Amino acid sequence: MPTIATLAAEIIADTTGLVAGCREAEGTLQQTASRMEGLGKTLSVGLTTPIVGLGLAAIQAATHFATAMRQVQASTRPAAWR
Repeated sequence: MPTIATLAAEIIADTTGLVAGCREAEGTLQQTASRMEGLGKTLSVGLTTPIVGLGLAAIQAATHFATAMRQVQASTRPAAWR
């Protein structure tokens, strides 16, 4: 399609509302990020640490059980096998 004419326009707008809205959104996002960081720290202390503690306790219990079983086997083995 051939070009008949070229139009140039200058749009002047008041952006104060847009700038204020962007700043407000930025503040809200920063608050949300801060709250999420706090939640992460809380979960680490309140949830992750006890889970690790349970894992360590399970390993310790298995070790004690294995030691006790070896002692039982050693004490119940016939004298000829000792």
